[in-house]
Formats: sequence, structure tokens, C-alpha cells
Amino acid sequence: MTLSELIANITSFRPSEYSKDQLTQWVNEVEFMAMDQVISRAEPPKPPIPSEPVTVLPGEDNYKLDEQPPAEPPEFNPYVYDEDAEHELLIPDQFNGCYTTYVFAKIDFYNGEVNRYNMEAAAFESEWQQYAGWYRRTHLPRRHNHAATADHCTG
Repeated sequence: MTLSELIANITSFRPSEYSKDQLTQWVNEVEFMAMDQVISRAEPPKPPIPSEPVTVLPGEDNYKLDEQPPAEPPEFNPYVYDEDAEHELLIPDQFNGCYTTYVFAKIDFYNGEVNRYNMEAAAFESEWQQYAGWYRRTHLPRRHNHAATADHCTG
């Protein structure tokens, strides 16, 4: 789902006085949480194995596929609606309730609608747990290269 599709869905379900830029800011909050709490804690996908033989030239630094240095976690770059309206969101479509319930909760909070806010916050927490659980089940946890060796850990 793209940012513009999400904002269109949100405004069709919950018309409000909040601008697309403000709604985008709230979407950025969900994207940052996804990156910080879920995606950055998993191994990035390995590059595909080449279908053609790879020529190794003498003197070049070559890694076997299993010996590649660990990739850095992706950085979070906040969206600006006018520039990123057609950008694909991080969380898959089957979990887009994370975005809608979070933004609805923000709208309700700033409108002073406490009961609706509480319901949307609880709905967001449920949606978030479903997404995070799915991601953790389908992606390996990130390996960490620690400076300490086994010699330092035994006493």
C-alpha cells in the first residue's frame, strides 16, 4: 500500500480537519516503530544466489555467500507527503490496520474523545502484536558480532 492510498482510506473512514502532512507525520511514527522495534532486529534478506557462474579474479576481495559481512540495518527516512505520496509503506497490506488504528487513535486523542481513543489504542496494540509476531516468525533474528571471545567469558 502506498502512502497516498493509506491517507485516502483514513480520510474516507474518518474525515477530520487534520492535513495530509499531519496524517503523514503519524504514519511516520508507526514506520519508525516498525523499523526500530521489529525490522532492525531481524537479519536482512540474503542476496540471491547468482544463476551464472561467478568468476573470481586473483587479488580481489571476494566473499563466499555465507561469509558476507553483516548488512547494516536500514535507516528510517521520514516521509513528506508531497514527495513520498507514491512510496510503498514498510508494513505489508495484511497488517495495514496498524496504520489506521494508530492514526484514528491520534485523531481521537487530539479531539478529546477519550472513549474512542481508548478503543483505538487497544485496537492498535492488537494489530501491532499481530504484525510484530508475524515478522518475528518469518525472519531470523539479527546476529551480533561481539568483541568478547569464549576465552574472556570463562573464569
